[in-house]
Amino acid sequence: MFVLALANYALMYAANILLARSLTVDDFDDYSVALSIVTMLSTLATLGLEKYVLRDAVLFLVRVIAWFCLILDINRHLVR
Repeated sequence: MFVLALANYALMYAANILLARSLTVDDFDDYSVALSIVTMLSTLATLGLEKYVLRDAVLFLVRVIAWFCLILDINRHLVR
């Protein structure tokens, strides 16, 4: 995971250098502001909820499996 994050930063750095050299100062300024706004809004939009959802999804799955096993165990006792 760390390697992928590092590769992402390296690619973004290379893309920024390429854009800085190919765009005019005003165009690169607009790009930088837009990228900053999108980054801030995406951070605010999630507020760490993706980590909560992952954790909660695992707990939900464990509860469903436990419930299913309980139902199977009850059915086994009723059939006897």
